[in-house]
Amino acid sequence: MRRLFGKRNDRGAALILVAASLVATISVTGLVVDGSNAFSQRRQMQNAADAAALSAARRLDQVTATGDPSVVRADAVSVAVSNGADSATLVCSLVDETGTIIAACPTTSTPFSAAMYAAVAGVRVAVKSTSNTSFMRVAGIKTFTAAADATAQVQGLRSGNSPFVLCAVGSSDPRSMGDGQTTPVLTSDNSVNSAAFGLLYRLQNPVVPGCGQGNTFKGLTQDFATDFSVPGNWAVYNGDHGVNVQSTVIAGANACRGALTNGCLINVPLCYAATPAASGALYCVRFGVFAIDNTQGASKISGRLVDKVPATGGQGGGKAQPGELRVIKLTE
Repeated sequence: MRRLFGKRNDRGAALILVAASLVATISVTGLVVDGSNAFSQRRQMQNAADAAALSAARRLDQVTATGDPSVVRADAVSVAVSNGADSATLVCSLVDETGTIIAACPTTSTPFSAAMYAAVAGVRVAVKSTSNTSFMRVAGIKTFTAAADATAQVQGLRSGNSPFVLCAVGSSDPRSMGDGQTTPVLTSDNSVNSAAFGLLYRLQNPVVPGCGQGNTFKGLTQDFATDFSVPGNWAVYNGDHGVNVQSTVIAGANACRGALTNGCLINVPLCYAATPAASGALYCVRFGVFAIDNTQGASKISGRLVDKVPATGGQGGGKAQPGELRVIKLTE
């Protein structure tokens, strides 16, 4: 009886060892398989957060002071869910130009307050996704959750290139007066004058007195193939670029590429006289965008000031102001 009992104990112990070994094997397999799935899901959630934040920031840039801000959150949810995120756990927040959260993305159509509209500069989106494990269930781990977040901001363009340079202040420069109207593009605080949108301005003219450049200034930059920064001095050119010019920092098929045609968009620095006054240079503070409206050969080119145009190149920085060419990018 003792011997038989002993054999049974040995057999039981062996079964326990086999079971323990099997659990260990499955657990190791679970670490590999479920761990790989968890890593893949984490990467998918980061992609979802990135895409949702960028899309929501683009939507934010289109919201007017009296518009419906709830479209920002709706856009974030739509893009995140289409990339596998869980809508119930998504968190959408508005951030200022430092990236600090200042409010939740609105869920109603009530317009932003004036203070909020002035402060908001981007969107932060946090997403999660929960999935069932396969092998790790034997170790008591039935699910795993992947989380990620991203912030995208609408920034003003701070470096770029342009064939033109606009003396955008005062009423003595015929280009700052446009074609027969007297509205300057820049106001005294260097912001873009909202009254200037849609008005026609002369980008190039045979003689453009004003801004301290005398009668030889035609409205052209010295080198339109090189990026320069704003604020800063831009060298001006007294020759003739011709009509085969371009700006490579504007996104979209309607950007001017090569020969200028009516309706194409071109980036132009908005400037005033250098301080102290310097012949051959203007002090430029922002980038504006003009839709080419009239070309009269290589000597006379005009365009209308437009708003809310995204850039495809150059460096951004700070909250984009009305009338500025804007860079919409991930910042965190």
